[in-house]
Amino acid sequence: MIRCRALLSVAGTIALLAGPAAAQQPAGEPAALVGTVFDPAGKPAEDLLLTLTGRESDVSLRVRTDADGKYRFPPVSPGQYLLRTPATDLITPSSVELARGENVVDARLAVDDTAVLIRVCRECKPADYRLPDRIKGDFTNQRDEQSAAIVARAEPEEGWDAFNERPFSYPPGMKNSKLEGVVEIEGTIATDGSAINLNIVDAPDPRLREIALSLDRDQRWRPARIRATPVEVPLRVTVEFSIYGD
Repeated sequence: MIRCRALLSVAGTIALLAGPAAAQQPAGEPAALVGTVFDPAGKPAEDLLLTLTGRESDVSLRVRTDADGKYRFPPVSPGQYLLRTPATDLITPSSVELARGENVVDARLAVDDTAVLIRVCRECKPADYRLPDRIKGDFTNQRDEQSAAIVARAEPEEGWDAFNERPFSYPPGMKNSKLEGVVEIEGTIATDGSAINLNIVDAPDPRLREIALSLDRDQRWRPARIRATPVEVPLRVTVEFSIYGD
């Protein structure tokens, strides 16, 4: 089984840059939320879908940014809210505390780094390699097409479904090996889709190091993109060597 997940560096995180606290307002005045959203390159993120959800209320609002990346939500009651966007596959929600009056909150999108877990099994059946639907759903959730066009995370060249069901077997020279353990690797997905700067972080046996590195070097990626421009993103790989798939 190959298990994949996107690490939240801020896995498409929105980092909120809140403005000065609003001045004290009359008791009955609601809270207004306005601001600008910037893409990872620092440019205004136009036509981006944003949602505002109350943490302690049933408020759920949706707006889009304009051509300058600016947004404005209808007035709400003061309190804590989550600001989200489907611009990336996985996001870490950002919390914003809204006071009475106008609250200016600028947001910045970040490209997700990528983390995968590869299962190398000596005597496993093909079904043992498949990713459970519960996990696979993280990568196949429908996204807002216009928002997704701004930031696209890296993907295996063959697509997540094919990657997740691809069997990784022990090399023929290790057919009778009883080696098991986990190799951790860090590197970068380059703009041409190759895995570069690969470094072993931890490995239980030197013989497993080169096998794990070879799997990483051979994998091709669709690079992450900001609009139409490919960008480098960090890659973290865990290669789990198992005999029976237990």
